[in-house]
Amino acid sequence: MKKSFELFVARRYLTARGKDTFLSVITLISVGGVAVGVMALVVVISVMNGFEIDLREKILGTTAHITFLHIGREGIDDYEAAAAKVEGVEGVEAVAPFVFVEGILSSKHDSIGAVIRGVDMASHRKISTIEDKIVEGTMAFDVATKSKLEPKLGGYVPPADGIVLGVELARNLGVDLNDTVTLISPQVIWNPLAPVPPRLRNFRVVGIFDVGMFEFDSSLAYVDLKTAQEFLGIPDKVNGLEIRVGDVFDAPAVSARINDAVGLPYFARDWTVTHEQLWAMLSLEKHTMFVILTLIVLVAAFNILATLIMIVIEKTREIGIMKAMGATNGAVVRIFVLKGFIIGTVGTALGLAAGLGLCHLLKKYQFVQLPAEVYALRTLPVVVQPWDVLLICLVALAISVAATIYPAWRAARLEPVEAIQHE
Repeated sequence: MKKSFELFVARRYLTARGKDTFLSVITLISVGGVAVGVMALVVVISVMNGFEIDLREKILGTTAHITFLHIGREGIDDYEAAAAKVEGVEGVEAVAPFVFVEGILSSKHDSIGAVIRGVDMASHRKISTIEDKIVEGTMAFDVATKSKLEPKLGGYVPPADGIVLGVELARNLGVDLNDTVTLISPQVIWNPLAPVPPRLRNFRVVGIFDVGMFEFDSSLAYVDLKTAQEFLGIPDKVNGLEIRVGDVFDAPAVSARINDAVGLPYFARDWTVTHEQLWAMLSLEKHTMFVILTLIVLVAAFNILATLIMIVIEKTREIGIMKAMGATNGAVVRIFVLKGFIIGTVGTALGLAAGLGLCHLLKKYQFVQLPAEVYALRTLPVVVQPWDVLLICLVALAISVAATIYPAWRAARLEPVEAIQHE
């Protein structure tokens, strides 16, 4: 009965009528403030989660979880033996060699600086999902050799070496499948007599991929491992090994085990090190936005505080009568705490529904488009994580209840005789 009485009074104070209608309006404003704060928190934190997860999937789907290199950047000579040793380390799922070339890709339309990776597709597909991102053509570099094209005007025969370009890189070069691009190594060796000209090699475009991340799509290309080795003049050497692990978050521990097993002059570093600044920035932005948007809920809490203080002032006589009829100080406190809790619960529920609804619309219809060259992504990613939603709801409710402490204490301190005499 006590609980029913306290809840009944709290509800009556929430739905004041007549001359106390103004208090009801302020109560609605308080509910709206909590709802807006919760909605903003749910949407923004979900978008930040989306950015982090989408970037991680795209980066780790294109690059390795762990990279194995020579400490002096001299490359790996007996890379097959090194790969076998690395594969024996606990947690390693796949290993693939790679050759790294920075150069200029030139077409008849333009010349653009690019990063060219020489890979062996038989092993590379085990550590990368790039093959799933092909939108035109294929990742089979030897298709150019197997399907020779007829000589073009002037007797020019398209090259047999295949290359796969990012979609933005292909667009900027103005090339399509079966077009020719020239890879130019800008390294020029000077001697007292004459300069050694840069290396040149023609390639035929056999595939175009679309990762969805501007940094990769606009500057990355793939060629066959043997072709890249020949181009650089290192037929029996690779720049390093790419390693895939079962759990991406276990990569630091696996990297440490690889370093212990292989040792100098080689070392392994995981994705949390190679992309450390990016993840630190995203984490900082997420936590900063949580703190900033929580201020909206705090503003609503001040509305709750003001509303309850006004009720204490307006209802001093009624509170005195309740206490004279036997209501304890604890009962009076619980009445005001219940009022704040109800405001917080209703506001949180409305804000949660609105936030989840907006997240669903953003995810389904993707009506917010982003400039890819600025944000690396083309659409606004949204990932709702239950733990984040639960934390937001708990924070909103805690702030709403905390706002009731002073008014409840003030009401409980009222002396029945003085309160009844209050005008």
